[in-house]
Amino acid sequence: MENMENYTVGEITSIIDEIESRIGKIEDKPLGEKPVSLKTKLEKIKVEKEKQKIDHDEKDHGLKLIIAYFLLSLLSIQAITIFILVFFEGFDFKKFHLDNYIFYILISGTLVESYFLVKIVVDHLFPKKKEKDKS
Repeated sequence: MENMENYTVGEITSIIDEIESRIGKIEDKPLGEKPVSLKTKLEKIKVEKEKQKIDHDEKDHGLKLIIAYFLLSLLSIQAITIFILVFFEGFDFKKFHLDNYIFYILISGTLVESYFLVKIVVDHLFPKKKEKDKS
């Protein structure tokens, strides 16, 4: 390499600029590959976004299933508890007694709650495709 003392600041700056431009050209063209067009880059971005959307939908569906199982498990526990109370009432277990109006309220309340909880799980956690696309 030649002695740099013979060059002016402007000449050194132009040499550095030329080296940087050559390095940039090398970095833009990967070895052994053709230059990638803007259209190809956009298509790759679209594919990546679609993969992310599918991944998000899968996670969303999994979370909805967990919530549905949790709610239906709570409903099952409540129904089993009501069944046990009915059993105790029917066989007069250890003098267990419920007044008739309380007994009727428990049974009818559990039935109504069961219906509406299942309806909410089906309608709101897992909406039909047409309704989902509108919003």
